[in-house]
Amino acid sequence: LEADTQKEAPIIVNVTPRYRTPSEHTHATWLSMVHDADLKNNGLFVGTLTEYENFVRTYDCKIKYRPVSDFLDLANVIAGAELVVCNQGFTYSLAIGLGVATVLEANKIVPLQMNECFFPRTNTQYF
Repeated sequence: LEADTQKEAPIIVNVTPRYRTPSEHTHATWLSMVHDADLKNNGLFVGTLTEYENFVRTYDCKIKYRPVSDFLDLANVIAGAELVVCNQGFTYSLAIGLGVATVLEANKIVPLQMNECFFPRTNTQYF
């Protein structure tokens, strides 16, 4: 997979309503990342406007929003990032394909090693 590197922020964030794990641990992990990575200043949210508004409201993080025009535009933004933090979805698939480091909120319905988004790589972490 190839894309034109478009450096807009060191960290790209995307959280969709699907494949979420509603738990105190998951919520606390997101809050910790918002604070520790200073996502307000270092992050860029990609996704729908509704997903963005939900993230801002849920995690009290006024992260910048970047609407994308198509999947190539999304791939270019991801290619320019140092890290992608997201849950299971197309943003994660693009990051994996481009070799960008990721932190994934994995669906907890099955053990991690049986998850369809489990790709053991040195630059991927799961929570």
